[in-house]
Amino acid sequence: MPELRGVGIGLGVAQGPVARMAEPLPPPPDEQSTRSVEEETARVREAVSAVARELEERGEKAGGKARDVLEAQAMMAEDPTLEQEVDDRIAKGKTGEFAVYDAFASFREQLTALGGYLGERAADLDDVAQRVIARLRGLPAPGVPDPGHPFVLVAKDLA
Repeated sequence: MPELRGVGIGLGVAQGPVARMAEPLPPPPDEQSTRSVEEETARVREAVSAVARELEERGEKAGGKARDVLEAQAMMAEDPTLEQEVDDRIAKGKTGEFAVYDAFASFREQLTALGGYLGERAADLDDVAQRVIARLRGLPAPGVPDPGHPFVLVAKDLA
């Protein structure tokens, strides 16, 4: 059995089956789409809507402050300014995956530059973008796994 080294975030000792948090998806290549602008736009709209609904549902189940965070992420996903940024990239022939990646990264840089509370929300944009891109690629959304039983979570970053 391999030895894992790191910093635990809990007190005491934990023992049990291990589940690993999936690595972030690699950035999509900056390439031209083989689909029409309308097809790419429809794909992205469906993916964004599905991600926003999923975040809202998770928020309802979680309740409390977690609900507030997840609802804010759902609103980020459907932000009209971000939608326009994605649309602009698709109109230039980019794939939906790259358009989402690039638009969200640009918006994230702006929030980071503002600092404070808005700067702290920049990581949420990465999470939402990863979820939308995963949906577009037909992959499971990155995040905490749910093996259906208690487990010890191993992750590089929980942000």
